Amino acid sequence: MSTRTRRPIGLARFFNALPIRDFRLVWLTTSFTSLAMGMDLVVQGWLVLTITDSPFWVGVTSGLRGVGHIGFGAFGGLLADRFSRRNLIGGVQVIRGCLLLAITLLVVTGQVTLWHALVVALLQGVGDSVVAPCHTGLTYDTVGPKRILNANATLQLAFHLAFVLASLLVGALINFYGVGASYMAVAIVYLLSPVPLISLRIRQVAHDESLHMWDKLIEGLRYAASDKLLRTLLLLSILAETFGFSYFIMLPVIARDVLDVGALGLGYLVAANSLGAFLATFALTALGDFKAKWLLLVSVTVSAGAGLFFFSISPWFSTSLVLAAIIGAALGLYDACLATILQLLPLDRFRGRILGLYGMTWGFTPLGGSIAGVVATAVSAPFAIGVGGVILVGYAVGILSRKTRAGTNALSPFSTSNKSP
Repeated sequence: MSTRTRRPIGLARFFNALPIRDFRLVWLTTSFTSLAMGMDLVVQGWLVLTITDSPFWVGVTSGLRGVGHIGFGAFGGLLADRFSRRNLIGGVQVIRGCLLLAITLLVVTGQVTLWHALVVALLQGVGDSVVAPCHTGLTYDTVGPKRILNANATLQLAFHLAFVLASLLVGALINFYGVGASYMAVAIVYLLSPVPLISLRIRQVAHDESLHMWDKLIEGLRYAASDKLLRTLLLLSILAETFGFSYFIMLPVIARDVLDVGALGLGYLVAANSLGAFLATFALTALGDFKAKWLLLVSVTVSAGAGLFFFSISPWFSTSLVLAAIIGAALGLYDACLATILQLLPLDRFRGRILGLYGMTWGFTPLGGSIAGVVATAVSAPFAIGVGGVILVGYAVGILSRKTRAGTNALSPFSTSNKSP
C-alpha cells in the first residue's frame, strides 16, 4: 500500500510551525516583547510631546533609540552568535524593566525631564540591537528552513496582535491614569517577557571561534557587500524602516495636531495599523513556502508607500483609520517576506551576521522618526509621511522590481511547495 504526503488541513495549514514546542516558547516571548515594545513606543512619544510640546523632540528622542540600535547593531549580532541567545534576551529584558520602573518613579514624583527620556531611549536602542538578532536566530534554530516563512508569519501575527492590545491599553491608561501608570505597566511586561524561554530545550549551534570577534564582523560585512541581492535587500530594509515604519513615530503628532482626536484617537490609529497587519499576516500563513516571495515583496512595498502618501493627505479620522489598516497590512506582509528571504539567502556560516545587519537596520525606524520630526517642524508631519511614501514606491519600482527574476532564481533551491513540512 503506497503512502502519500498529506497536506495540513484546518488550523494546521495556517500554523504548521506551532506544533514545535520550542517555537511555541519563542512565540510566547515574542508576544510579551511585542506588547511591551508597542506600549513603550506610544507612551514614550506621548511623554516627550507632553514635556516639550514639540514634534522635533519627539523625533529626536526616537532618533536616539535608533542611534543606540544602529551603533551597537553589528556587535549585537555577534553576541547573539557567541553567547546564549536565551540568556541575552533574559538579561536585557530585566534591565529594561528596571529602567522603566525608575522612569515611573520620576514621572509619579514630577521630576521627569527631557534628558531622562533621551537617555532611556538611547539605552533602549542598545537593548533592541541585542534582542532582535537573538529572537531571529532562535526562530531559525527551532523550525529550520522548511517552516521558516510560516514561523515568521506566525511571529508577525503575535507582534501585530500585541501592538493592537498595546495601543488600546496605553491609550486608555494615559487617558484615565496618566503616563506614570503606563510606564509601570510597560516595565512589568518587559520583566515577564523572557519567562517562557526558561524551559527552552534547543541547543545553540557552536560557531568557529578561530577568528577574533572584530575579524568576524569585517568578514560578515564583506560578504554582505559582495552579494548584489543581499545589498539590495539590506538597503530596502534601511529605506523601509527610515521612511515607512517611522510614520508610527509621528502618529502622536497626527492624532493631536492634525486629526484632533487626542490619546484615545492615537490608540485607535495604532490599533487599526496593527489589526490590518494581523489580518494580512494571518492570510500569509496559509500560503506555505510559496515561490513568488520576491514578487510579493515588491508588491507590498509599493502598496505601503502608496498607503503612506494617501494617509498623509487625509484630513478625516475615519479615512485615516482605514488607511492605517492598509499600511499595516502592507508593512506586515513586507516584514514577514523580507525576514524569510534574508534567512534563506546567506550561507549557513554567515547567517547570524547577516541577521545581525538586518536587525541593525531596524534602528533606522527611530532614526527616521528623528528625520521626520525635523521635517515636521520645518514643514508639517503629513508632508514628512508623504515624502517617505513616495521614496518607498520609487525604490520598489525603480530598483527592487528589476531584480525579481534574479531573486526568484536564487530562492528556488529553498522552495518546498507541495512537500510535507
